[in-house]
Amino acid sequence: MVAPGLVLTVAHVAAPDGDLARAVDVREVDSTGVWYRARIVWEHRELDLVLLRTEGAVIGGDLPPVRWGELVSDDPGGRPVCTVTGFPRSMRLTGSRQPKDVDGTIKPNTFRGELYAFEVDDARPESAGGWRGMSGAGVFCEDILVAVATLAAEGWRSGVLMVTPVARLLQAPGFVAALTKETGLAPRLQPADLSILLEDAPDPHLSSSYLLSPRAEVVPFAGQEHHLEVLEEWCQGPRAIDIACVTGVGGSGKTRLATELLSRLCNPFDVAATVRPWTGGFLAFSPLRPHFTLLATSIRPLLVVVDYAEARRGQLDALLSQLGARHRGGEKVRVLLLARSAGTWWRRVRRDHLEETAESAVHRELSPRLEAPHAELTRASQAFASRIALLQSARVDQGWQPLAPQPAELSSAPLQAPGDSMVDVHLTALAGVLSAPDTAAGVWKRPVDVLIKHEQRYWQRVAQDRGLDGLFAKEEGLLPMLVALQRISGARTEKEARGAVAAGLEVHHRHTTPTAAALAENAAIETMLAALYPAPPGSSARWGAMTPDVLAAELIAEVDRDTSHAFLEHVLPHPRLSEAQRSHSMTIVVRVAATQPDVERSAQAAIAAHPRQLLPLATNTLASQTTPDAARAWITGLQDALTAQGPQAGADADTRAWAEQALDAALAELDADVDTAPVGEPWDPAGPAPDDTDRQDVLRPGRSSRGRPANDDGIWPYGLSTRWRWAATGGLSVMGLLQLTFIAWLGSSAFYTSGAFSSMATLPLPPLLVLSHLAVAYLHGIRRIHHRWSILAAWLPLLAVWMATLACGVFFTVARGGATDFAMWVFWGGYTTPGLCLLALALRGWFGAVAVPSRPVPALGRPTRILLGLLDRIDPLDPPPDTASTTEPSRLV
Repeated sequence: MVAPGLVLTVAHVAAPDGDLARAVDVREVDSTGVWYRARIVWEHRELDLVLLRTEGAVIGGDLPPVRWGELVSDDPGGRPVCTVTGFPRSMRLTGSRQPKDVDGTIKPNTFRGELYAFEVDDARPESAGGWRGMSGAGVFCEDILVAVATLAAEGWRSGVLMVTPVARLLQAPGFVAALTKETGLAPRLQPADLSILLEDAPDPHLSSSYLLSPRAEVVPFAGQEHHLEVLEEWCQGPRAIDIACVTGVGGSGKTRLATELLSRLCNPFDVAATVRPWTGGFLAFSPLRPHFTLLATSIRPLLVVVDYAEARRGQLDALLSQLGARHRGGEKVRVLLLARSAGTWWRRVRRDHLEETAESAVHRELSPRLEAPHAELTRASQAFASRIALLQSARVDQGWQPLAPQPAELSSAPLQAPGDSMVDVHLTALAGVLSAPDTAAGVWKRPVDVLIKHEQRYWQRVAQDRGLDGLFAKEEGLLPMLVALQRISGARTEKEARGAVAAGLEVHHRHTTPTAAALAENAAIETMLAALYPAPPGSSARWGAMTPDVLAAELIAEVDRDTSHAFLEHVLPHPRLSEAQRSHSMTIVVRVAATQPDVERSAQAAIAAHPRQLLPLATNTLASQTTPDAARAWITGLQDALTAQGPQAGADADTRAWAEQALDAALAELDADVDTAPVGEPWDPAGPAPDDTDRQDVLRPGRSSRGRPANDDGIWPYGLSTRWRWAATGGLSVMGLLQLTFIAWLGSSAFYTSGAFSSMATLPLPPLLVLSHLAVAYLHGIRRIHHRWSILAAWLPLLAVWMATLACGVFFTVARGGATDFAMWVFWGGYTTPGLCLLALALRGWFGAVAVPSRPVPALGRPTRILLGLLDRIDPLDPPPDTASTTEPSRLV
């Protein structure tokens, strides 16, 4: 079954007498025996294949269309397992054949004579005749259809099946047209064995989110042919591995340009070609298995597109490093980076991964305005109308009807595009197609209102299918809030998704207690959101998200307005969100704020109200994902928001002072134009959480939520391997324990065995001496010191413990008849001081040093800034601890 109600099988089974006009009966494999009448909608005698469409009832209505693929990787160690399910003669039991799942592998280079060789790993029949009945069975690799079983090879101990690649099927006359007509979606051939790294286009469904997706290719490509020609020439260049960058504001057409480039390279117009020259796709934010070296084993030239590249530095560095290390004279590899601006991150990529000079790297800047917006509006309107009609005729969705505006949403003027960008024009075109043609009643005021209304209809249909419509009818405003929260927070696991739902319920009921019905439906709501916007095929994330960005931004702004700007204030610092979700939320908010000033102000107020939790995330995100001018405007707005709040009752004055210092330092660094690198790895809703080990910190490393330093360097120099760090830390720990043991013995000998102290008051002195050593070691090893009392807190306890230890040593000597001259004091001082230092270093080796906030640094030269940074490391000035934060404050570099 290749789509709901659509079956691909062999012609000699469907029509054994050769009469292809006859009706065929089909049933599902796991059904109770109900048969359905079907008709042949396409046939190919040479391939011996037919395509059947069931009449009346649609079988497999809950199944998405299959994805079509081929095998392009020749990595013996990473060859994926393929599975074929059929009814072989050898499985005939009690008069009927039972289905059999057969696992095996396919070597891409075995594509000889227009067939693949499927090598069976499972049990096999004694002779090739035992495989009869497997003809027409689909061969799946990573849940992608790559071939159709054709015949069993003689010999090979019945261990080889010959299968027809679907690449031949898609080139067969009439097949793509028939499949498109029946499913509403043209099939795309993708690299199945690379799908663990690449994400596919969204499955078709009738929603604004799908129709506006540039990956869906609803509107034909036009207007950027000159950029496309440059990129095609770049792909054909002589370098084995090369990188290019395409930048432009949101909605300027970057993703559509990359999609068209992939389509032209991987799907040539010569349908008679048996070997397609290129393969590739979009790198997943959250790959199923991040084995990037697999890309270097492609037997075809490969194009990898990285969207939002400025926010994926850790993943990008890993990709390019592994490609460079593994690629050994194979096929060309091209990495195309898409970003909103080319800033410091692009200079660093060129510097770190390109041998050539910066001037020779390919970089295309897309114009934010279309040259002919009116012509594009007409073309887009026709394309949207055609695709909607096609989806409805294919029975993808029957619930869409044009919407009539309510009185408050009326305007006497026709719909106008809010701008001349590609996304603005496409929004207006789709809104015009979906609006009710009732000129007497007026028209909608804004195109985005039409699309959000239709999107809400889509939500309501999904909620009704899952029995949640009654809950959302009672909880007015809850469903839009949850969808907005899904876009903001994302979720890579079910646990994170349920935490986000719980956070949404608590924010919705912030003035009351969430109803028992809502709390009981947490799991059902989470599952509904996962079905509403699923993660892209090929992604391991739990949730996808509403797209495009401009539509999601409007929804977030609308929800924030409806809650009197309490939505972001409560969501961003919510404790039920993980650290990764909070980081991702900040990334989305910064993107949304570019077109929604109200969201920017709400976010700045939330950050000012919770600086300990949100300010480091905000400065990191601004440094890595915006231009210096945008970051400067944001930070100035944060200063204004902090000033507007003013001193509040119960507020921590030290935290406020630290926040002011951090913002001043951030502005100073922006003015100094320091070469920065992104810190966090923000992730897409279909993607994974940021990992501390992948970070390249712009901010001074702080203490992570696991108790380790954020960069995990501790006291050890850069370049020292992890194994030797653990060994050195273990050695320090042993010496520190020996020091404590010696101090316990020394104190006990001095106070318990000398006979000079018999008072009960002296009993706790030896344990107190040991505990004081631990306290001082913790103080100087972990450096949790309040800055107002830094000198006294740092040195007086150390001096007191040192003098007490010296006194114990001298008394021990005197009690045993030794002299009390100066040499004895030097002896005990030299004996106990190194042990105390080793104990402090052992604690720092295990737990790391808590980061300190930098003083505001003026725009001075680099030597001056480095000197001040070293002074900060020496002077133990730490902010007061905040238990609500998982990341210590840091500064922009």
